[in-house]
Amino acid sequence: MPRVRKIAQYESVINPNQATVVKHGVAYWPPAAKDAYIIAYVDNLGKPIIGAHEKQALHLKEEIVKEKFLKPLTNLLQDYRDKDFVHGSIRPSNMFDGGSSSYDRVVLGDCLTTPSSYNQPVEFETIERGMTDPVARGLGTQADDIYSLGASVAAMVRSHDPVAGMKSEEIVKLKMQSGSFSALTGRDRFTGTILDFLRGTLHDDPEQRWGIEEILAWLDGRRLNPKKTGKKYKANRPLTFNGEQYFYTSDLAMDIDKNPGEMRKLVEDGDFENWLTRSFEKNKTPQRVVEALDLTREGSQGKGLEDRMVCNLSAAMDVDAPIRYLGRRMMGDGIGSALAEAFAQRKELVIFHDIFNLGIAMNWLRNQERSTLDISGLMSKFDSCRSFLRQDKMGFGLERCLYHINPEARCMSERFDNYYVSSPESLLMAYEDLCSRNKAPANFMDRHIVAFIMARDAKMIEPFIAEIRSDEPHRVIMGQLKSFATIQRNSQLGALPHIASAFNNMFGALYKRFHDEDLKAKIKKSIDRYVQSGDLAKIAEIFNNQDVIQKDLKAFRQAMKEYRELSKELSRLESRLIENSGFGQETGREVAAVVSSIIAGIIILGVAFIYLGKNTGF
Repeated sequence: MPRVRKIAQYESVINPNQATVVKHGVAYWPPAAKDAYIIAYVDNLGKPIIGAHEKQALHLKEEIVKEKFLKPLTNLLQDYRDKDFVHGSIRPSNMFDGGSSSYDRVVLGDCLTTPSSYNQPVEFETIERGMTDPVARGLGTQADDIYSLGASVAAMVRSHDPVAGMKSEEIVKLKMQSGSFSALTGRDRFTGTILDFLRGTLHDDPEQRWGIEEILAWLDGRRLNPKKTGKKYKANRPLTFNGEQYFYTSDLAMDIDKNPGEMRKLVEDGDFENWLTRSFEKNKTPQRVVEALDLTREGSQGKGLEDRMVCNLSAAMDVDAPIRYLGRRMMGDGIGSALAEAFAQRKELVIFHDIFNLGIAMNWLRNQERSTLDISGLMSKFDSCRSFLRQDKMGFGLERCLYHINPEARCMSERFDNYYVSSPESLLMAYEDLCSRNKAPANFMDRHIVAFIMARDAKMIEPFIAEIRSDEPHRVIMGQLKSFATIQRNSQLGALPHIASAFNNMFGALYKRFHDEDLKAKIKKSIDRYVQSGDLAKIAEIFNNQDVIQKDLKAFRQAMKEYRELSKELSRLESRLIENSGFGQETGREVAAVVSSIIAGIIILGVAFIYLGKNTGF
């Protein structure tokens, strides 16, 4: 997922040392044969300072690095600080020479097309971010950017690469044991003030790491003493776990999930708590461990207990580390990106149910001490996700969690695999294209689509959600139509004739709701006209006209009443015919008498007129 919401901040920085965005947006990408979000930069970057697969050691002189790289890039970081922007991809392979072999213009490359630090090698990441799955490192801070700058400078000035050929986990452990400065400088020995810069920017405690002001002061020639490294508590005796000995809780926390069964045994036997109490009584670790164990015991004691226990213990023993659970490593603000990746790649999702439902994410947050982390904001999001998972209705579940905690996530419905749907408006446009190619679905809504619209703009769907969730086909169709009509109207989209035509094929269930055939024919005629114009709002308005609906219903009820009365009369007459063979004879006599009287009267009048005519001479 590209960092679309950060593009405006990035573009607001006017600096010749960053890649310039020409255009960005969704377009068809031929190599993948589908839509993608494309960010185009001015093609004037030149070559990378060091190729990604080259030896990460240039052995440049301090003066060149200071003048050609540090001064312009520090100014750029200062601009980023003023715009509250974090780059997240500072490394030599993403620094370019601007087309000049003498480094007259160094350009910092792309940082927008992937989640923050997604492509960043562990070598150029802080210890805690290096432990984390690349997709789940979270946004990061400027302190992380400064560390990456320091690691990049180390690669430029050293003559050997001390971590060449090492695996990511080995590099992280080396940094943890020796400190980042020693791990990244190796056997190289530096003279001059560059040593101060490296010690200051590669400090493993972000609170003690140099900031922009210290770097600017150093560039101005002031000699700054690097801040002392905080004390790292070491046990008096090691704890043997999984065949290895551990003196530091952070080292144990990193490996604790390699053998959950053995860790559980150490806890139940009391060996683990005895080791902690005797060796780390001067810090808060034993207290955090007790709370983590209590939290684990409060949950289910069945399957998965050991995995939850080592996860909670890891968070208690190393508060800077990511969530470690079932092989995944995630920062709290990186869970959203990891969840999106899992949905996109059809990975197992049960881990995310556990993270929210079992309090794993909340426990990790309670142990956090970093001032740069938005603990209250994350806690609110995690609490909402737990609430969403308690309901299995459309609009809730893990799908709603995804769009709630990850505002960058596109709609992950399988129907839109070839589209980049990032808003309710683009969702309708994707459906318009699908319908134009005769690929309209039998049902416009699925769990992802409902959750996506609710998270992005709830007023577009919330008033109709009861209908959409209904078991009655006519209500479902009407709810979907009204939701799409609201999106079309509120977003001022143009005509959507293909969506309207697809809906028209579903309207049989709605026409059945009308009883007057003449009215039904009139409605069909009006609907056909608006289908051609693609006006979903007008179509919805016709079907939702309560006056017409009530009049039709009233007329139908009156017809039903008349039919019922006629049916009763028919039944009564048929009953009397069956029960009385002389039924109707008396009435017949009465009618015959009346008719005879009338005929006799006519005859008498006729005779009278004849008689009178003869006597009077007429």
